[in-house]
Amino acid sequence: MRVLCTGSRDFKNVDMVIDALLELPADSVIIHGGAKGLDKIVDIIAKQLGFEVEEYKADWKGDKREGLYRNSQMLHEGKPEYGLGFRSKLNSKGTNDMLMKMGQAGIPHKIYNDF
Repeated sequence: MRVLCTGSRDFKNVDMVIDALLELPADSVIIHGGAKGLDKIVDIIAKQLGFEVEEYKADWKGDKREGLYRNSQMLHEGKPEYGLGFRSKLNSKGTNDMLMKMGQAGIPHKIYNDF
């Protein structure tokens, strides 16, 4: 299963991420945006659990909306079948954008709130 993980840069609940990833099939591919916070946590834990990981970093040298472009790229190139959203008090615009895009694309997803 191809699983797109999205979350805010201030997300810190490692145990929540571990629990969520442990629910996935062992052959899952984890897709994330390569940012600090949730993406970094997912990257480390997914690799420790033996998942294949695909990272889509934004090119922040360009347009301020690069994160939103990267979200579209993860959706179209990553071809996720499922999504995990991790929200914090920050209420990240990028996380909300990715969750909205997954919903519009008909990709089932689960949201974890840490607030």
